[in-house]
Amino acid sequence: MIKFACIVLLGLVSACAQIDAGRAFVKTEGAAAADRVAEDATWFVCNAITVGAARRTFGSSADKADAYRRLCATTIDPSVDVVVGPGA
Repeated sequence: MIKFACIVLLGLVSACAQIDAGRAFVKTEGAAAADRVAEDATWFVCNAITVGAARRTFGSSADKADAYRRLCATTIDPSVDVVVGPGA
């Protein structure tokens, strides 16, 4: 019985090390994946939606329009002139 308890205890201790390594991997790779998702989402919002979708989504208030302009200031395609804001 003591032998069995020692084996189980050793198994749990080694599993903890593996779990910690797994958590560290998920933490670093998960953060990198989340960063890529945020970058892709920003690109999509600033470059891939239609002008009408941008106006409907961000043009309903000055705050939303300003947020869109600030978010997209460095990623928007400069060849496309999109006016977003109240009355646009």
